[in-house]
Amino acid sequence: MALNLFGTKIEVPGLVEDKTLDYLLIQVAKRSSERKILDDFLDDQRLEELEAKAREAAKDEVEDSNGLNKTLLSGFYVEEMKRQRLPNGVSLYHELIYRFLEKENPDYRRYAGLLRKGVKGSHRLLPPDFPSSFKKAESILGGKLRSELGEKEQLEYLTRKEFTTQLRIIAQNLFFGANYGLEKEDLIRFLTVMYELGKIETSQPITPSRLRGLLAESLKNNQPLEIVHIKSLRFTYPGGESLKMLEDTRAATQLGLKGEQRFYPSEEIIFERLTNLRKIFEQVGLRARVTVIVSDPDLDYCFPPGQEFVPLADVSRARVSAGRYLEYLKTNHLKVDNLCSLTEFLEQTSGANKFRSVFSQLVDEGRKGGGATIKPKILEMRVNDQFDHYQQMFGEKYTRGLARQTALAQIANVLSLSVVFSSFSTTPLLVIDSRGFEDQLIGGYQPDSVVKFFTRFKDPTGVI
Repeated sequence: MALNLFGTKIEVPGLVEDKTLDYLLIQVAKRSSERKILDDFLDDQRLEELEAKAREAAKDEVEDSNGLNKTLLSGFYVEEMKRQRLPNGVSLYHELIYRFLEKENPDYRRYAGLLRKGVKGSHRLLPPDFPSSFKKAESILGGKLRSELGEKEQLEYLTRKEFTTQLRIIAQNLFFGANYGLEKEDLIRFLTVMYELGKIETSQPITPSRLRGLLAESLKNNQPLEIVHIKSLRFTYPGGESLKMLEDTRAATQLGLKGEQRFYPSEEIIFERLTNLRKIFEQVGLRARVTVIVSDPDLDYCFPPGQEFVPLADVSRARVSAGRYLEYLKTNHLKVDNLCSLTEFLEQTSGANKFRSVFSQLVDEGRKGGGATIKPKILEMRVNDQFDHYQQMFGEKYTRGLARQTALAQIANVLSLSVVFSSFSTTPLLVIDSRGFEDQLIGGYQPDSVVKFFTRFKDPTGVI
């Protein structure tokens, strides 16, 4: 991509060209030792990935923009022209000014020649009107530049901006690791892990520094990483009037409320993604132990005693199906280090009594309208979501009172998971799909009990 100013072709060098990359690294890291580590980390493949990501983000921004910001764009191109040097050492920007002056007034050739050569004291030889003529030339050059700017130039500017932002994120990770005491080899490993996680991250960590700290600590002390994934049961609602639990991870279809075919994608992809996540850590020599916990209490929370919107016999059969589903997972996913239900995990760790105590305390708080742990606003949002979702499927027989009972139990359950996380010898890394405002609730009774990483595990259901 190039502009043409006064017969001169103006090009913006590629992002990964040596001189441009060196220039950008100076912008994000002041110390040469830091830039050396960044340069070692940024191999050809990563640079190509970063450039492609930056260009894609820039395209989206161009589409969403309300027009060109020519002030920003012209400033960017002026800086580029000042940075680019001709063989004689003169910046491209100043060379264009000199050429314009020479064309406007042949008497200026001598003075422009002196300035090009950098003759000592040449500024004292300039005629009185030269500075004003120079400023006029700059103004004309700026006007010509702005008249030539379009979406292509905007794309280049935004791509450079986004690319620099990504470099800055990598540099910030470098600074964090260095301050943590990681040596060069471990710093490269740390940057690698953070970079790969960034590629699959779907939502920013609630406390990014805790994620970085957990990984840096594991690398520094060669400490195994505990990875935890909380797995839901597979509920379906045939015809919007009954309950059926899927007993395996295969894809399935089910008749919906309005006669549509609802598609439930295979959940094998969840375990494939867990395997790929583990590989991110193992490729840098960081051992990872994976625990998958199936949230079996969900059945009781969603279909409590006394409910009438699904047949009681369906709930009884669902309990049996839930057990079969758990056994299916255990049989077919032997590579998971520990795969169990929440009930089983609490028994394994002798945490059942503490979990029940915390759960009951939180339910009491919620019944009073909320408090320090269960925020009233969050509770009401969750009740609204629960009510809207299930009334859409089951109609008026699904009441708001039942929605409140279910929502409160579910909130108390996920907050109480801090009991589960606290049972690990080291702080675990919870890897899970993001659920928006509910992300902060998971293990929220004791937030420091866990570090959370949000990525895509489950593919959404849909209508076919």
